Amino acid sequence: MEGRTIRLPSYNNIWHISKTLEHINGVRISSIPIEVIVYVVAVAGMELLACALIPPVREIPLLVLVAIPVGAAWFLRKVKLDGRSPIKFFNALFNYAFGDKTYVHFKPVKKDERIVFKEMISYRKVIKI
Repeated sequence: MEGRTIRLPSYNNIWHISKTLEHINGVRISSIPIEVIVYVVAVAGMELLACALIPPVREIPLLVLVAIPVGAAWFLRKVKLDGRSPIKFFNALFNYAFGDKTYVHFKPVKKDERIVFKEMISYRKVIKI
């Protein structure tokens, strides 16, 4: 049995099929992933909101205002942060930055309670102060 390699088929990659848009009202277009369209619409919406609320943004040339959503969509589609998609990365980052930090070892702790570990790491005694 030594020296013999057994090859087992894996089907992990078939579940990661990206959805694409190929036709609009019967007119064939190149395959555009749905994620890219959602990213472009979301960033363009944020741009329009910024243009409405912040007057100096209106002075930016139109070519730049078009390039920003396309560049952001490319970034969000192609780049991996910490081995995961940027949406999941930024979601975890914002949850950590603005979320509730009252957990010790995944158990909720009251706000007015302080935890002090007095013994060695192998044995811990919790002392409430």
